[in-house]
This record gives sequence, structure tokens and C-alpha cells, in this order.
Amino acid sequence: MYIGRTVIAGYTDKKKVFLGYILASRSFPERRAEIDGDSIKIESLKTVDYNNPYIAYTCIKMVGSGKAVASNGVHTDIIANKLDAGYPGRDAIAISLLSMDYERDEYNTPRIAACFDGNSLYIGIIEKEKIMVDKVLDDRCMLISTYNKTVPEAISIRGSTANDIAEELCMLNYDNIICSAVVCKKEDNSFEFATEERR
Repeated sequence: MYIGRTVIAGYTDKKKVFLGYILASRSFPERRAEIDGDSIKIESLKTVDYNNPYIAYTCIKMVGSGKAVASNGVHTDIIANKLDAGYPGRDAIAISLLSMDYERDEYNTPRIAACFDGNSLYIGIIEKEKIMVDKVLDDRCMLISTYNKTVPEAISIRGSTANDIAEELCMLNYDNIICSAVVCKKEDNSFEFATEERR
């Protein structure tokens, strides 16, 4: 099954809080996830030039020392700015998705997002005909994607570190996965990044 871009938010089986992002693409496969300071960016490989905000963007961003965002586009930074201004996670996602709307490409691609606001996890989507933001309940883990899984659904993730989770996400049984990116809360309440490629 092809599910396109995907965000995951929740708790692993070992109770680790994390946000994850999976890049799957049929049209623009020459990309990777690259850690860049307090964020992870989706960028083109050196062999191609995808100069397009739908193709190259920040997919995960930390806000301060205790908040984080994951999304499939430039709205990552908009949500991060709302969190930094003190908005709760639900409002940060809802306002940002409404202001950006779905992508005006040939597929009317939804915008998806998840965040951790320091207290709670949220996951959301805006499509041509609807917008939805849900709170992720304690000890749950939820996935939403741009195609075929546009309603949040439960998923079980076993990993206990960012590297473990990124590898697990990259190996999920979905078509055309290119790479994954993860931000995970550690025992000392700091956060760690990881990326993984599936070539």
C-alpha cells in the first residue's frame, strides 16, 4: 500500500515519547532526511535539484528544550512558531493548518502534522473537504498519512531510542519509503534526533 508522507506521534511500547516522519514518494525519490541543528530537513540529493517547497522542507523541528513538531511541509515552522509563542498543541496545529490549507498541487495533497507541546501530543490533517486535530491519548501511538490513511489510526512501535525508532519506521510495510526521521524524549527529558534511509 502507498500512503505517501506520514507523521506518527505517541508512545512506544517502552513508554518513550516521540514524533516520527516517513517520506515515501513515487515522483521525487532522490531525497534524504538530514539533521540540521534543532531540526531535520528533507532535501534533494546532490544528483538532482528539486527547488520546490513541496519537495524540500523541514519535517521535524524542536522548539526550545521541550517541544517539537513534525509535518510534511513548510507548516512545520509555522506550528513551531505558534508553540514558541505559547499556544497549546491543538491550537498551534489547527491555526497553522487552516492558514496554509491543503497543498494546491495536482493531487490536492493534504497537510499533516503532529506536535508535542511539553505536556501533550496532538496529530492533525487538513484536506480539501475537512480539518481534524486529535489529542494522542497517554500510552497510545497514532499514525496519519497523506494517502489511504487520512484518519489517525493506532500503531505499535517497539523502539526505545531515536535510532531504533527511525529504523523501525523505515522498515514498515508500505510502498516507496525513502527515509524516516525521529525526535525522541530521553530519560533525562532532553530530546535526540535520528534519521534512516531505505534504498
